[in-house]
Amino acid sequence: MSGLTCAGKTFVFRVDNGVAFRYTCTADGTSLRYETLQGPAKGTEETVTLHTAEVAPACSRSAGSEPPA
Repeated sequence: MSGLTCAGKTFVFRVDNGVAFRYTCTADGTSLRYETLQGPAKGTEETVTLHTAEVAPACSRSAGSEPPA
């Protein structure tokens, strides 16, 4: 399997309604920690286990729990 693109990285997502999230993947790519940085759920955080599989060369798909609505 190709290397996981999120392993060891942190991403900040800002939505046009002002909500912001930070996603941090562990170095081995097996879990993801998300935090709500701005918006009604500010301060919410959770760590989830990722189940990742290669679906085609250089194309992977991850599954984990979704942030609360």
